[in-house]
Amino acid sequence: MGPRSSRVSQPVRVRAPGAGVVEVCTEHSVEPLLAGDDGWWHGELDAPDGTRYWLSVDGGAPLYDPGCWDLEVTPEGPRSIVR
Repeated sequence: MGPRSSRVSQPVRVRAPGAGVVEVCTEHSVEPLLAGDDGWWHGELDAPDGTRYWLSVDGGAPLYDPGCWDLEVTPEGPRSIVR
């Protein structure tokens, strides 16, 4: 993987009706997403290009972002990649 020099503001949008909390997580941060009235949660992830991230719903197991543009399989499970 190359150097992570440029930052990217990546929209994150995921459907999780009935969830109490949805968060977007990286190795260094955890940010809550905002709930919409239609069951969709949304927010922005501002991180360097190439950063691995995942979603957490109600504190559960890490999930990949189904809308991500790139995915990497790690020993901890699939991770979405900021692009």
